[in-house]
Amino acid sequence: MAGELRGRAMLVGITTSAIGTRVKDKRGTRAVNAEFEAKNAGEFYRRVIPLEFIRPMKSIQREAYKYHRDHTVPWSRGPNGTSLITVEALPDYQSMVRDCKRRLKSTVLKVAKGYDSMIASQRIANGGLFEEKDIPSVEEFINSFSLEPLDPQSIENTDDLRVHMSEEEVKAVERNFEKALSKSVESTYMKFKDGIERLSESLGKYTVTVDANGKEKVTHGFHATSVTKLKELCDLLPELNITRDPKLDKLAKEVRAKLTKVNVPDLKKSAAARSRVKDDAEEIKESLEETLRGYGIND
Repeated sequence: MAGELRGRAMLVGITTSAIGTRVKDKRGTRAVNAEFEAKNAGEFYRRVIPLEFIRPMKSIQREAYKYHRDHTVPWSRGPNGTSLITVEALPDYQSMVRDCKRRLKSTVLKVAKGYDSMIASQRIANGGLFEEKDIPSVEEFINSFSLEPLDPQSIENTDDLRVHMSEEEVKAVERNFEKALSKSVESTYMKFKDGIERLSESLGKYTVTVDANGKEKVTHGFHATSVTKLKELCDLLPELNITRDPKLDKLAKEVRAKLTKVNVPDLKKSAAARSRVKDDAEEIKESLEETLRGYGIND
């Protein structure tokens, strides 16, 4: 399987960092314990940088992570975890990371211009607990924010390892590879399953009642995102179907034809339309669950 993926998919990842916004405050801890006559009940942490001050940078980092999650499939976990992406999607992915990195740098420099004002505000907010030494310097603040891509890595071909490893070690690598690949395929299937279930559930709960004055009232409202997110998933499938699984392609075509071309306003108006789409969703879900069982995947 490694040979099949080699040259068709790459391993990518993103790492980020940001300034800490709180410090442990011994005076605050002693004061709280004294106030409530407690001993070792906990520790008091004081905020030295308000959350709204770092929100613009965190927003850009979250944007990068969201794109990463949407356009890749998980591979390895951990602080430097990697994901698989097709070679066709890699240029756009790298462009996105470069853009976010550039915007992060310019944003933190812009925000840092208000650093002195932020310190003055925190002096008031912290009151008698304020300590100047707890505030990072503006240089530390600026340098703390980062967004770095991991260098794209090719899929390792186990045939190349036989020169350096015993056959038993190579087989262990192959088993780990197959396990990681299976998890990646499962991740894509489960995205579809979760989306289909959300759509079916929201359609089933949608209720319209009429009060004594003849005014309609909707309970458990239906959100258009239940449809649009499934459509986005179908659009992304060429990037997510790393193994070119024909069953995944078939699933996406069926979801697109039966669940994403519906008119949302019509669904809200017509109980018959909601019932029809819900039945289609349940039918597709049953077929998907059968496919998952065939792959040995039980959620």
